[in-house]
Formats: sequence, structure tokens, C-alpha cells
Amino acid sequence: MSEGKRFLDTSGNPAEVIASFLAIEAGRSMTADTAEYRKVPLLQEKKLYVEKGVFDPSKTAASSLLAETVTEIKPGQDLLDMFTGTGYVGLVAAEKGGKVTACDLNPTAVECANKNAEELNLTNKFHAINSDLFNALGDAQFDIITANPPFTPVQLKPEKFEGDWENIKQIGLSLFDPDFMILKRFLDDAKKHLKQDGRIHLVYTNLAERLGLVTHSFLTSIVNEKGYTIKELSSTKTDESETYTVYELRLAK
Repeated sequence: MSEGKRFLDTSGNPAEVIASFLAIEAGRSMTADTAEYRKVPLLQEKKLYVEKGVFDPSKTAASSLLAETVTEIKPGQDLLDMFTGTGYVGLVAAEKGGKVTACDLNPTAVECANKNAEELNLTNKFHAINSDLFNALGDAQFDIITANPPFTPVQLKPEKFEGDWENIKQIGLSLFDPDFMILKRFLDDAKKHLKQDGRIHLVYTNLAERLGLVTHSFLTSIVNEKGYTIKELSSTKTDESETYTVYELRLAK
């Protein structure tokens, strides 16, 4: 029985149960089962190393959509790639001349990202560190902060997964954010890490919205409440009618 189907055996809000099933199944399909090299857009035909258990950016439009927004970074600008995974978005920025710091809570992802930087000869422009959001960054400030945070407002319960919990723990951390606490903390803490006129590029998926867990305006409401303006940069729809949108956030003046 898959982890998603096991979750369906639990009780609760039907939309939340469905969201959990879909997110876990999507997470499993987008996470490498074995270490492998993947071809991804914007890296000049070079392949990206994806370690087992790390999010595979070749399997979702969200990653390349976010990466496209940093291709016009100016040489020497400082970029922070939060939730970096393989380092893909930050590595695209580094190839364009940006100075990149990348963060991930998963130490395997950090190792994977640094391995990619080494294999792509970008270690002079890219470095990944293990960090719970901004905790390990001190007073560092950035021109651009990129982020692909979780947008499924559901609480996973370890006891519901019995012996399978450790296998999906990282998937859960990357996909689920009960009450959007991670998003709100990210927006609060990002303020002191943005340079003057700095901006955040945030990629959003409308899965929770389609399932009726949130309204279309919820993201704008949270962003405005935290003191930012929001503007759409780009958007794409998948064959499954899931929409990915990259927004630019700036501190309101």
C-alpha cells in the first residue's frame, strides 16, 4: 500500500484527505528513488545530479518556471535560493554571474546541491548550507531571494503512517505547511535579509485552492499582511490543470 493510500484510511476533512493523498503521491513521483543525472532547462545542455530522496526539478514545471525568472540577474548580484533541493534555481543564477547562497533543511539536499556546483564548475559562485530557513545566515542580505515553499495546509500525523513515516518525512516537510506557518515565518524573517530594493521570487501551486482548502485571494492576503506588495511574473498550466505562478514580492514603502 502506498503512503498516499494509507493516509486515505484516516478520518478528517475530505478535501484535506484528498490533498494529502495527491501531495504525497506527487511528492513521491517528484523525488528520486535512486541517485541519477537529469537533463533540465537553462543549464546549457548540462545534466543535474539528483540524489535519492531529493526533489527532482525535472519532474515539475515549478522549478524551471522559477529558474527562468533569475536568468536576467546582473553579474555580482547576491541571490539566496531557499528550499534549494538539488540547487537548480541557484545554479542557473550562478551561471548567469550571480553570487549564490543556497539553503535547505535536508542535509542530503545540501550535499547534492554542492556536488552539482562542483560538477558544473560553479563553486566560486555557489555554496549551499544546511539551514532552517534563515537561521544559519547571520546578517547576510540579498538582491533576490527565490523560494518554492509548501502550499498544502494539512498536518501529517506520524502515527498514521506506522513504519512508513521516516520514508516520507522529507516529502512531508517539502509539501505540507499547516496554517501556512512556514510561509508566514519565511516572510517575516526575509525582511532583514533583503537589500534595499531587494525582491522575493515565490513560486505558487494552486492545488490547495482547487481542492477548496483556500480561496484564490489567500496568498495576496498573507503577503500584504506581512508588509509586501505582490506582482505576477509568469505562469503556466500543466496537463492536469494545475497552475504554477511565480510572484515578485517587495517590501511595501
